[in-house]
Amino acid sequence: MTKLLFTARISALIPAVAGVIIFAFFCFIPARWLMSAGMINILVGCILVAIGLISLTVYAIKGYRAGILPTIWKKVVSGYLLLLANFPLAFVFIMVSGAIAGRSTIAIHNQSSSPIKVVLHGPLHEPNQDFVIGVVPPKTEKSKTVRIPGEGAVTYSIATATKTETGIVFGYITSGISQSAKISVDEKLNVSVDEKIN
Repeated sequence: MTKLLFTARISALIPAVAGVIIFAFFCFIPARWLMSAGMINILVGCILVAIGLISLTVYAIKGYRAGILPTIWKKVVSGYLLLLANFPLAFVFIMVSGAIAGRSTIAIHNQSSSPIKVVLHGPLHEPNQDFVIGVVPPKTEKSKTVRIPGEGAVTYSIATATKTETGIVFGYITSGISQSAKISVDEKLNVSVDEKIN
């Protein structure tokens, strides 16, 4: 009978511990393979939770038939709670991971001797609204992390005292895809963009 209780507890702990480890790594390294590992863990976790629920139910029935249910009921209830706790835990991890995956980082490197004002246009924070990065002093860099709630192109507008340059940061971006871009402005105020999917 103790094997049934052990099976239920292990079935609860394996997906929970694996989920916490995968989520912790994802918070520091938001890589696609970690999202895939998390989804696989959820699928395997559902199977393990089902096995654990069956094992725990059989354990409770055997305890009832043996007349020892009053002495093991705390183990049964705590086992059910431990198994079912996997679902809200997975929900929280999915929601937070989605928020992390939907962020993109844009770095502006002003290598010129003039201050520049940078404004981004596109589906940032709110669909089709401007996102002001602000003034980037000469010979400095500024990074901003933005949330992508919609989809479409993200463009930039870089203004100096003498001219304004516009161009594309991301040709197409959608929520849930983390990208990064580096916008460089050289001494002659030429703009180059280097983008990549994280």
